[in-house]
Amino acid sequence: MLKGIKEIFIGFCGFLWVTLVATLMANTRDIGGAEISGFLAFLLWIVFAFLIVKKHTIISCILSTSILLVAKISKFGMDGAAFNIEALAQLIGFCVVGFLLYKLFLGNSYDSSKNSDRRVVESNYERSSIVASDQYDNRSYQDVQNVEKVSPQLASGSNEYWEYENAAESIYRDFCHARNTDERRYHKSRGDKLKIMLLSEYGSQDQCVRYIIDTYLDLRV
Repeated sequence: MLKGIKEIFIGFCGFLWVTLVATLMANTRDIGGAEISGFLAFLLWIVFAFLIVKKHTIISCILSTSILLVAKISKFGMDGAAFNIEALAQLIGFCVVGFLLYKLFLGNSYDSSKNSDRRVVESNYERSSIVASDQYDNRSYQDVQNVEKVSPQLASGSNEYWEYENAAESIYRDFCHARNTDERRYHKSRGDKLKIMLLSEYGSQDQCVRYIIDTYLDLRV
């Protein structure tokens, strides 16, 4: 929940920033602008906004600011970009202060909540693995890969999502730290059971399920 709110807030702030930068690109020098074509500035704004939609907010902000500074320096020299550099330094200072406040007041509670979810899902996974082994041992990953489930969906950022992702990440870490082939095969078997549980519950077309499987559970011995 907190992660979703944080992503929305960061995306909103990034959108405001690239909009301001794109506006400055088309404005005059006396108010900090670069005096480039308004149409070009609009096209660049579309690119910056697209990057934010794709969750590359930091890249979008850095790229937009860099283009503005390069445009101003190339046209007016360093004196022309002095105002923007000073404003950027102030913004970075505010961001650092905001990050420290976030870690101080919200970071610990978020980490505690996530660790609590991890303990719950690992406990539930161990209990359910006995039932899952009886129910799914005779079915392969390929048997359920194409199963279509209309509902429910695994919502990104939900408690269920974090439970499954944390369990998958735990299996992935155990697999990477395995000392021999037998241990890797054991952890791969755990991962395959979790794959089957996810696909049987939510279907193979669920984007969150695909992300968890592709990121953590594509284990090969």
